[in-house]
Amino acid sequence: TSGGTRTSEDILSVARTLNAGLYYVPSMRNGAGAPPFEDRGNAILSTLPLDDLQAIELPFTRQRRIAISASIRGVRGVRGVDAATPWTLRIVTAHLDALAGASRLWVFASGWRAKQADAVLAALDRHVSAPSVLGGDLNTWFLGTWERAYKRIEAAYPDTGNTVVPAGTSGH
Repeated sequence: TSGGTRTSEDILSVARTLNAGLYYVPSMRNGAGAPPFEDRGNAILSTLPLDDLQAIELPFTRQRRIAISASIRGVRGVRGVDAATPWTLRIVTAHLDALAGASRLWVFASGWRAKQADAVLAALDRHVSAPSVLGGDLNTWFLGTWERAYKRIEAAYPDTGNTVVPAGTSGH
């Protein structure tokens, strides 16, 4: 935002500017009508090469949602020692549905977000053998700790701390 005017930059331009690796999967068209057309989806930017790319289609509620994951690899060296230890880290990003629809009591339909969280975790269980980091917008309310989606993701990552960041002053 600049002087009250919202600006946006294409993710490909951002990746080029940062000289970063990019994995982007669109999930839906943003807006309707005339150009310029925009997609929205999930992206992973990395200063290390990305490989082992995976798109995970989430159960459909109101909108198409895609979670994505990629691996980054490196070598950890020890000073004065010739041997180096390779490492791999799986990066996952997800954006769960915010509102599931009137038939599902709108914001209190955390069961749909839980189904989406389950889909991400199931795909990772089949695909990941390396340590992983999952981040994203879970669209939870009241800091999310009582919602099933949050609890299931938290249970899948028991050895790490969680960071819940309230959006603005609304507490969600």
